[in-house]
Amino acid sequence: MDSSDSSSMVRATIVQALTIFCDTSATLGLVHCHHILVVFPESFVGGYPLGSNFDVTISNHTLKGKEDFQKYHAAAINVPGPEVDRLAEMALKYKVFLVIGVIEKDGYTLYCFVLFFDNQGYYLGKNRKLMPTALERII
Repeated sequence: MDSSDSSSMVRATIVQALTIFCDTSATLGLVHCHHILVVFPESFVGGYPLGSNFDVTISNHTLKGKEDFQKYHAAAINVPGPEVDRLAEMALKYKVFLVIGVIEKDGYTLYCFVLFFDNQGYYLGKNRKLMPTALERII
């Protein structure tokens, strides 16, 4: 590719950042960039409970584990919902194609999704992770 041919180049940002665990609003405040394509990690919005099993063993949930899960559930988002609208506004503001991992809630069940937005601020769709990893299967 000729470096003078900018029509065939895409400036992309791959974000390697920590979520602000159980604080969805503050995590969304971290989203900003000035490239064409911005890609955030899995479960960036809503967080990833690395190292936590919410004190679950087969057929037993402790009070602390239940409280931890309630916080985690509260940080998950509804799709569609206000957080999705906010992400769409950010995609429009920065004129970027945005790909971002979120934890979506459907009742009491949580799912790991990736959301897609275009540079005009339109929510394009989502893709759900089909196979939970490790302890994700029990929470």
